[in-house]
Amino acid sequence: MSIKTHKQDEIKIMAGFFDGEGCIGAYTNNKGICRLLITMAQIEWETLERFRRAVGGLGVVYGPFDESKQPARLKTRALAKNPRPVRPNYRYQAGSDDAIKVFNLIRPYLGSFKREDGDTAIAKFEAYREKKRNKKLLRQSKAA
Repeated sequence: MSIKTHKQDEIKIMAGFFDGEGCIGAYTNNKGICRLLITMAQIEWETLERFRRAVGGLGVVYGPFDESKQPARLKTRALAKNPRPVRPNYRYQAGSDDAIKVFNLIRPYLGSFKREDGDTAIAKFEAYREKKRNKKLLRQSKAA
């Protein structure tokens, strides 16, 4: 098996992982700033790092996060559903242009729902960027 074939196989495997566990969305904060994010959370750092390597090192793996330190009201609900001890987890995140690159790498291997989610999120983010660009150009033309 060639290195190129192995790399392509790894991308396919990680696309399947993202299809089941990942999330892509364009989120607007209360100041009207839009961010495009790809995120995944897992208890195994290695799995997220494998994903990051498969997509060319784009994005960052954060953690560990200790979920046992969450507010008591959330802990009580979580323990009622799952009485096992809570293990620390890790999060993968890629934003903006990196998120677009990651999505385009794995897009051909995703299911239709995740592909549609990604396409919609990217379209929303690109529309925000275009609107921001146009406002900047308008300000520059008025100043000139």
